[in-house]
Amino acid sequence: MSKMLKVLLPAGILIILIGILVAVVSARCSGNKSPTKALPVALANELQTNLGNMYNFGLITQGNNGIYFVGNSSVPSGTLYFAPNSDVNAVTNLGIQRKRIFAVTTDRVYYADGNLAILGQYLGADFSGSYEIGGDNRHPLYYADLNMKNPVKLLDETCNEMLINKDTVYFVTPNRLGKMTVDGTGEQTIFEGHVSNLNLYDGFLYFYQDIRDSKGICCIALGDPSFSCKSILPLSEDDSGINRFFIVNREIYYQSGMAEINCYNMDTHETTAIINPYQSVPDAGVVFPFTFQIYDNELIYGIFLSGGYRICAYNMDTQEKRIIINAKNPIMYASIANGGIIIPDGDKWKYININDPSITQTLG
Repeated sequence: MSKMLKVLLPAGILIILIGILVAVVSARCSGNKSPTKALPVALANELQTNLGNMYNFGLITQGNNGIYFVGNSSVPSGTLYFAPNSDVNAVTNLGIQRKRIFAVTTDRVYYADGNLAILGQYLGADFSGSYEIGGDNRHPLYYADLNMKNPVKLLDETCNEMLINKDTVYFVTPNRLGKMTVDGTGEQTIFEGHVSNLNLYDGFLYFYQDIRDSKGICCIALGDPSFSCKSILPLSEDDSGINRFFIVNREIYYQSGMAEINCYNMDTHETTAIINPYQSVPDAGVVFPFTFQIYDNELIYGIFLSGGYRICAYNMDTQEKRIIINAKNPIMYASIANGGIIIPDGDKWKYININDPSITQTLG
């Protein structure tokens, strides 16, 4: 056997082994997109999806390991459950109550402690008490292990929103926007006043500020030690304000008041009404803010109808609209996880696949 052949044989075997490995990995990564499997989502879009869930009270949050959710039949007490991505029917009761899940990392869950009673008016529960977003230190910020053990308090104040960028936590209290490390050290105030709708985009932290003389969407450069705030989309004092917004390709999609959804181009500074229920659906009422979400290249939103309710999708690339859900009863709340919309269904949650609404499943 020649020296050249002796060299080529091991190399050929290595190439074959690599080919087999690639084939095996490809086979595992492909396959049917069932509702029990996690769908591949770009990091930026996954962040915005969980931000949408957080805006909607943090009752359901998607992690790499599975779905954390508050049992719909126990919303007043807020019993927390976990369903792994491998099988959402294998639900585990985590044995704790009154949590709003903000973010799930590879080894931690960040959450606020507090009563979820405000959802009674939306989900039909009958109970006393109220849920204040802000005010009295009843909703401090914690992190814990993925099984919700070993909690560590990060903030004594009420935490309404938070997001993580690398090793930094950005958080919102009733009267300020702040930052700290993921372990709770180095706490600083970034902006004084009432803000909401935290959003990371292209090296900037965006948020909505509701201050009488300067309300609107602003941003702060992540690396700016002075925390200088730049106005991006100012609103007049008479404007109804912005409930939710997402940023895609330098366009801000925002829902104002209880009606239309607009698109503001940050380069041309032009605003276009893309969802106007009064024009697109003759008998429509309003777009409900707790259904406004984003998934892949579509905006998800709910519309009240005189004879029922509808959840639709708007394709940001083609500007096409489609209906995902038609329902007789109002759906006041919607989260997104595992490629589907999750809505209240009696005393449980119902999963409806976004790309194929015929795929449904009960959660909880």
